[in-house]
Amino acid sequence: MKPTRLTPLLLAAFLHIAPVASRVTQSVPTFSTSPTVVVLKWIVGALALTGAYHTVSAATGLVSASTVSGTTGKRLTYQIKITGREVGLPDSWLVVDQLFNRPGTVTEGLPPGLSFSLNTMILSGTPTQDGTFDVDFTAFEHRNGGGGALSFTLTFVIAPGAAAPVIAGQPVDSTIHLGEPLTLTMAATGGNLAYQWKHDGADVPGANSASLNLTAVSASDAGDYVAVVTNPFGSATSAVAKVVVVPLVIGVSLQNDGSAVLNLQTIPGRSYVIEAADVVNPPTWNVVGEIVASGNADTFTDSTAQAAQRFWRYHAAP
Repeated sequence: MKPTRLTPLLLAAFLHIAPVASRVTQSVPTFSTSPTVVVLKWIVGALALTGAYHTVSAATGLVSASTVSGTTGKRLTYQIKITGREVGLPDSWLVVDQLFNRPGTVTEGLPPGLSFSLNTMILSGTPTQDGTFDVDFTAFEHRNGGGGALSFTLTFVIAPGAAAPVIAGQPVDSTIHLGEPLTLTMAATGGNLAYQWKHDGADVPGANSASLNLTAVSASDAGDYVAVVTNPFGSATSAVAKVVVVPLVIGVSLQNDGSAVLNLQTIPGRSYVIEAADVVNPPTWNVVGEIVASGNADTFTDSTAQAAQRFWRYHAAP
């Protein structure tokens, strides 16, 4: 069979933006009276029904390059239209060196978030990554790359989009002792971010950054904390971070052998230093032992407690 050749083609691509039929009407008279104008008027007439247009070709033949502009987070629709005498839909496409037969949808080689329908020749989707992407296309008359061919390149220029904040890092629960410093940290992405930390639903005065810092916690600082992040496009709230404040409380049980068993409130896994003094005016504190807590309460036996009186204290090791 004698190979057929695809008739001369005109590739016209347009980006749907908003209906402006009046603009289309004004554009028609500017075209020349060459045979091309017949095709272009047909295209413009169709566009008048669907919305504004962005012409990327004004003559028959191949389109060597064209630019498609978009923004991350905003839907983009771009239709490729091939016109010419006795031309139907291409039966196969080469997209960035990968061959695809109609029907189907292609995402390979396109900017993240976009897809190309081989049945409608529409590129659509919501871009998820900004940047510049050059994508090579070849339309074939027949399946598996057979028959006539039309090659062109689309350059996608995707700008960063304006979007509501997104929480990228969550604050974590914290258990600390009375008087210790507290730091809670979170992270968010987006532009023009404003922060407000809340404690049990109420704003924490002056807590307007990604980190909440308290120099010395009191019992009233225990509770639930969240960070609310806002910008002109919306807001996002972090997960709840629970803060538990444990007082340093010591109980003493004297033994018959003269030793003393100290009952301590502790935080599991933390190290503690126990000190004792036999006088209190002024006290002379001496280290009598160290422990690593295995639970919320732990004990320490002071076998050196032989004086007539003794006082104890303990603190968490740095």
